[in-house]
Amino acid sequence: MRSRLLTEAARLIVWYFTDDLECHENGVPGQACRIVEWFIVHKIRHQPNLRDPRVRRMFLDYMRDKMLLIVACSVLLAAKMNSRELPVTARETNLVLGLKGVDCKLPDVLEMKMKIYKTLDYHVPTTTSVEIGEMLAHELKVEPNVLPVVAKIIDEADLHRYDIETSMRRMTKSRGLDD
Repeated sequence: MRSRLLTEAARLIVWYFTDDLECHENGVPGQACRIVEWFIVHKIRHQPNLRDPRVRRMFLDYMRDKMLLIVACSVLLAAKMNSRELPVTARETNLVLGLKGVDCKLPDVLEMKMKIYKTLDYHVPTTTSVEIGEMLAHELKVEPNVLPVVAKIIDEADLHRYDIETSMRRMTKSRGLDD
């Protein structure tokens, strides 16, 4: 079974940051969640000696202390890569973090943003799940006035992704469709 890096509660935190930064459109929240997950996976894979309790404690302390900064910078990257209509800046991100009680300065935001971007090998997919869904709906000749509803459904599905996956696994198992 796949591990869940971001629980639904953690995904909600990402959603709240997208609201605070006013970039809760075009699949930015789901994209930001994936960026956070990719960053965490990379950190885990490249952290030597995680079996050592001291190293593991230091790693977990670092991740706990930096998590809101990581989330905010992931939202910043997702918004920047996704749309020219969402002009989110590092300065705004720093302001929102300050309002949430995170003690960091603008250079900290810029440094973390670049650290995440570098971790992703300077590649953030520019198409989000919402945009892909809209493209598919367009190919299926769905009426243009229905596209905002399609976007909302996909956005909600991204938020509740693990619940949907769990339901699908149970359904396929109960019908004997799992291999």
